[in-house]
Order: sequence, then structure tokens, then C-alpha cells
Amino acid sequence: YEITQSILERGITNIGFIGDIHYAITNKDRYIGFCHCLKDHNIPLNPAICHTDPIGIFSYHNDLYAFLDSIPVLPQAFICASDYIAHFLHLYLTEHPERIPNGIILTGFDGSNEYTNINGLLTTAYVHTSLLGKRLSLQIIYRMDHPDAPFELTYISPEIVYRGSIVDDFQILFIIFHSNVITVSYTHLRAHETKAN
Repeated sequence: YEITQSILERGITNIGFIGDIHYAITNKDRYIGFCHCLKDHNIPLNPAICHTDPIGIFSYHNDLYAFLDSIPVLPQAFICASDYIAHFLHLYLTEHPERIPNGIILTGFDGSNEYTNINGLLTTAYVHTSLLGKRLSLQIIYRMDHPDAPFELTYISPEIVYRGSIVDDFQILFIIFHSNVITVSYTHLRAHETKAN
């Protein structure tokens, strides 16, 4: 919700969403937050620029490229359910910079260091994983001591860390999400060249 709102505050209203909402409840939560934010700002959801169907683990590249190719004019922004997806969108846009003559905003979720094309470019809402692990350990101990206690759902808020700068021609903003991680960054794309600023 907050990431979509931050994009709307920049005057960007043509926003799509990409993520298999059947894969994990967190992906569905991200999509619901996206939809709620659009609704709260009286912006209609455009299903033609949203891909929420199941995506096979080995078919992300082909499925996402086919989806992006099917959109005549790309939106001003995409909210991605993961940085894995944002990674593929970055690859696509690097290969097809003519599709974004005015730039585009991309968002994701995970804060992962796995994807070298987006690694280190991203501002993030950082979750202290060691604290998360400690909290999980305490919950396991509690569950062992109280096996009949009702089930609980616990949310841990992230620490948002902003990085990046605005570039001269146009920008790509990556916002990476992961259960509780959000990332923001600006990257400059030109035909035959990618330069991080």
C-alpha cells in the first residue's frame, strides 16, 4: 500500500501489478495492498496491465516477456510481487528500451542480493532477519509450552532505507519488497547501455 501510495504521490496513476498471487499469501497481500491503495485514491484497476496468474518456476522469463510484449503501451509503473520478478522486468527493459521512452517505475519485494543487474541499486525496507529468527524461535517455544493456544499471525514492520538519485533523461525506480522489505532506487537506461547512478 505505502509503496503504491508513494508512486501516486509522484503523479503516476497508470500502474500495473505483476506477481503470482496464488504462489504465496504474501504475494496476495501485496496485491490486495496495491488494489486498496488504488481504490482509496479513486484510481481504477486496469486488469490489462496486471499479471496475477500462476507462473511456473521455470517459465518466469518466457511468461513475463510474453505478457510485456502483449501490452501495446507499457504503464508508467509496475508493482512487482518480488525482486525476482523486478529482475526479469529490468532485463526486458534493458533489452527493449524503446518501450519506455519516458521511463518507468518498477517495484518489487525481497531485498535479495542474488540478481546482479539490480543488486546494490535499491533502496529497501529492511527486515532484521536475525530479529525475525529470534521472534520465530520464541513462538516455537511458546507453541511447545501451549499446544492448545490459538494460532497467531505476527507482522514485523520493516525499517525503510532509501538510496539512489534522480537521473537526467529518465529513470527506473526499483522498490523491492520481501515479506517485510521494501526497496527504492533509480537506474538510468539507454539503448545499448545501462548505467547506475
